[in-house]
Amino acid sequence: METLRAGRSALDLTLSLRDHGLGWIELRPRRGATLPIPLEALRHLDALLEEVEARASEGVIRMLIVSSPAPFPTYTGYDLEELLALDQGEIVGWSSEAHGILRRLEQLSIPSIAAIQGEWLGGAAELGLACSYRVLSDTPGTHLGFPQTQVGTIPSWGGTVRLPRLVGLQSSLQLVLTGEPLAPTTAMSAGVVDRLISSAEFEAGVEEFALRRLEQGRLRTRGGRPIRRRLLDDTAPGRRLLATRAAHSYLVGTDDSDAGRAALRLMCETVALPLDGAFRREAETAGQLRLSPDAQGRLHSQRYTERARLRIPIGSSDLEAAAVLGASHSASELAYLLTSAGTHVRMKESRKEVARTGVGRTHNRLQWDEQQGRISAAQAKRRAARVEGVTGYGGFGTLDVVVAVGDATQAGVEEVLGEVETHVGESCLLTFHDWTASPTRVQRSLSFPERVVGIAPSFPADRFTLMEIVPGTLTSPESVSTARRLARRLALTAVVVSDQTPTPGTRLLAAYIAEGARLVEEGAPVDRVDSACEEFGMALGPLKRSDAIGAGRSHHLLSQLAATLGPRFAPPKVLDGLAASGDTFYKYRSGRPAGANSAVPTARSADAARLEPQIRERILLLLINEATLILEEGSVTDPGDLEIISLLALGFPRARGGILFYTQAHGAAEVARKLHAEAARSGERYSPSGLLRDLAASGRGFFGSEGVAAAGHTPGPVLQ
Repeated sequence: METLRAGRSALDLTLSLRDHGLGWIELRPRRGATLPIPLEALRHLDALLEEVEARASEGVIRMLIVSSPAPFPTYTGYDLEELLALDQGEIVGWSSEAHGILRRLEQLSIPSIAAIQGEWLGGAAELGLACSYRVLSDTPGTHLGFPQTQVGTIPSWGGTVRLPRLVGLQSSLQLVLTGEPLAPTTAMSAGVVDRLISSAEFEAGVEEFALRRLEQGRLRTRGGRPIRRRLLDDTAPGRRLLATRAAHSYLVGTDDSDAGRAALRLMCETVALPLDGAFRREAETAGQLRLSPDAQGRLHSQRYTERARLRIPIGSSDLEAAAVLGASHSASELAYLLTSAGTHVRMKESRKEVARTGVGRTHNRLQWDEQQGRISAAQAKRRAARVEGVTGYGGFGTLDVVVAVGDATQAGVEEVLGEVETHVGESCLLTFHDWTASPTRVQRSLSFPERVVGIAPSFPADRFTLMEIVPGTLTSPESVSTARRLARRLALTAVVVSDQTPTPGTRLLAAYIAEGARLVEEGAPVDRVDSACEEFGMALGPLKRSDAIGAGRSHHLLSQLAATLGPRFAPPKVLDGLAASGDTFYKYRSGRPAGANSAVPTARSADAARLEPQIRERILLLLINEATLILEEGSVTDPGDLEIISLLALGFPRARGGILFYTQAHGAAEVARKLHAEAARSGERYSPSGLLRDLAASGRGFFGSEGVAAAGHTPGPVLQ
């Protein structure tokens, strides 16, 4: 077997000449198993295609197979670092160059197969579309998808052109505008792939498929579409109807992105054009999006969240057995996360009835998922069976991770971990979840301090997918890596923060809830406080967020932070009352808000009408100020990490790019001016941080001066 290698980049591309005239090009990641695909990788592919053409002309290669080897990689899409460095004209050239390379693949004198294992997303999926056939490994870890519109761009390497011609316009619009990755069976039924092959015999199955195609010719054509589909896909009135339906179905609310609108318009207008004209329009549209503030915000957001995912170490995720020490609401939420990830969980409490209550809360959460159609009854039953309440340490020697949950009514996490560490194995990770406990302080009293790390997942975790990891001064690098793998196992994004309590995400959430409750106390309507934030794009209003974690827990959090950070976190009186009564800001029906709770005490004054226009600005200004204080104090040293926290823990809108990007885009001087004015009206908590004043005076930004210009924003009011 002869092997040729193209140039090296993040992807190592090799061409192997095998029996029966099959040529295999392997895309092998050189670092890790999750990576974007830069244009440089396509250039290396182009060099190999030249060799393929030469060997094909000699009859040496009769079929080309483009594959990804085990362990299955995840190709996350375009290289966003590369994309953000280009201006409008350069993006047009970037797209056009990719078109040329993939057209060369498409127009080879021999047929080609994309043999897909792992996740081929974005640019990798477009590479697959340029092949004659696509075959997928029939495993849960294999997906094909086009998520570009969700991150601020469009399929720019031919996806908007080839996909409608392959599966029809109607199906293409759904795939591109939702960005949902397709599992193997779904991809097969959609017509995107031609064959599913068992993973156990994938390579042999691909070879068999290739040889059969060489003997029998093409598999099929698209000729069997029903007449109704043909009328919609292939006529101008039908395409206009599809465009209207797609806009209503997929481009509503926070999903109404400039990239989505551009992709919708582009696919409907170019599906009947000659290929060269359609590719040219795709490249031009990709360049035009460079000027869109919405698209730039989404690209910035994705750049940092993707960077965080790439930091997760490669290695085993064999965290099969865990214990949660405690049975509070937080403990039950952690048990729910662990069992949903396939982990067996012991919930330990000293009293059997307390442990039973904690397990019951976890079961209730699983039943809620079943009622909402998120999981089947069988899945709910299996997951519930993985959680058991215990009062002793039997079986703890086999655990992979222990989580001690801080509770004001129980012993401190130091005491709990000190007791449990004598019952677990030497490789067991010792973690704790406590809003204000310092890992360095906790580990001083333990025999194995290197195994201790603090974790702070955001709740509810199905909406806020961040886990802050807090190592102490004695925590080993191996323990941090294991904590990162734990986050991956729980489908959470991990960010490591310094040992300063509380964590940045906790501080931002507390500031959000506190200011929302203050506005209610001053007379703002409960529903208007939340709707003002949600209309801006926040994932959940501050009062709904308080209800989601519980008024008692919100009050406890603010009380702890006030003792640590000062009176700006003091719980407003309205929250005192709700915590005491166990009531909520909203009434709920079937678990969903059904109107504001009329029993919530508010100062319904003549100032209420005056407050409404101020709601969003006051909350945003306070959050911006808290974020810059966090950066100033060194809780995180990379502004990008704080962006991730604001996006995934607080729910800041992705289209705004993250809280620091948003601040920079509107000008630090303007934001500082507004904070000074609000401090005069509403109190010292609005006094701008020293970092913000320095940036305002110097004209510098968090990400470099080019960030503002690239975003297309002009200085203006904080709220637009």
